Amino acid sequence: MNEIMLENIVALVTEKVIYIALIYISWRGLKFGARKVALFMKMVNSEKPLGVKALALVKTILYVVLFCASIVLALTGVRGFLSKPNFVKSKVNVDKSLVGLSEAKDPVFVCSLGCKYLLGDNVEKNYDLAKKHFETATKLGSAQAFFMLGFMHQSGLGCEIDIKKSLECYHKSAEKNYVEAQTVLGVNYVEGVVVERDIEKGLHYLKLAAGQNNGKAFYVLGALYENGEVIPQNMVEAKKYYGLAAKKNEQKSQLRLGIIFKHEGNFKKAKELFEAAAKQGNIEANVLLGDFYLHGSEDMRNYAKAEKYFRRGARHNEPSALYSLGFIALRGLTEKADYRKAAVYFERAAKYGSISAQNDIALLYITGLGVEKDIEKAKQHLSSFVMAADVEYSSDSAEVLKMLDDSVALEALTQSLEKSILQLAQRDD
Repeated sequence: MNEIMLENIVALVTEKVIYIALIYISWRGLKFGARKVALFMKMVNSEKPLGVKALALVKTILYVVLFCASIVLALTGVRGFLSKPNFVKSKVNVDKSLVGLSEAKDPVFVCSLGCKYLLGDNVEKNYDLAKKHFETATKLGSAQAFFMLGFMHQSGLGCEIDIKKSLECYHKSAEKNYVEAQTVLGVNYVEGVVVERDIEKGLHYLKLAAGQNNGKAFYVLGALYENGEVIPQNMVEAKKYYGLAAKKNEQKSQLRLGIIFKHEGNFKKAKELFEAAAKQGNIEANVLLGDFYLHGSEDMRNYAKAEKYFRRGARHNEPSALYSLGFIALRGLTEKADYRKAAVYFERAAKYGSISAQNDIALLYITGLGVEKDIEKAKQHLSSFVMAADVEYSSDSAEVLKMLDDSVALEALTQSLEKSILQLAQRDD
């Protein structure tokens, strides 16, 4: 919760408390005034002296005034309590006040005003004013303002897209040691997308950013050393930079370093890194954790946990996660085998690119387990599998595909496949 939001909440609560107090006070005033007027009316018909009645009349007039004032006060309190808070109605006034404050000579403050207008933080979004504040802040020496102007020129916010101006601003920001600008320039020079590729410059800026402990720069350097496409592969350097980024909770680095440790056989360390990335919502890390619990060593295997992690991936239609959920349902690893559920997951997995799912859903269409038997659909899925998979891996499926056009062979095939699938639910592998 930011400071402005907190101030608004405090202002709202205070305002409503004041109006409640007004309503309470006016209610007491009404009650008191009405009682005194009623007493005067009784006195008029009594035998008390005229002087006493005259004095009572004067007091009663004052009570009537109090009574009327209490009514006005009550109406004011009710109207105020039901109205919108002042800070919501005065957003335009806040806007105007910020324009006046931009006269300040503090570059950090002026740049922060530009960010407010750029993001619409408690003011109306206004790219022109944002650009104006950033330009003012650059004259005051703000490195961040140069970076923000570069971003606006690159994105075309409040101006035409101008890559040349964008790069000029990024360079000026980087010269002032602004780490985000150094990282952006490093990535741009290495990738060579918006600027001509220059590996030497890219590494220069990335290492400047890394020298300031920037997690993204660590990750990019790690990826460059791991891939070996732009610079010679060096797994020692890759692990070093991934490790530095992982310590800064950079999830992509946690994932890549975990995969490296997995390939090296250090499953404990790999699992720790996958868990760290998964906590931050990394889909691939969730799927890899599911694989650990589904196919890992016996002491690590936990089908319920595997299903939990695969479900996280399935929410994003990750094909491997969808296929694995079908695998679990088909074999009844967490509950009784459910062929209908398996078929649903295999269909979705095949739709989103799982080659293995093409084969398994075809077998269900041949046997009619979990779906209505449909040989034509089985042919379509098997054909897709045979075309996409390695020849050695798909040779059995290619034979099955040929048998689908032979009615005698098909009957024997169906019985054999159905028996094999039903037996899967009795195995624990």
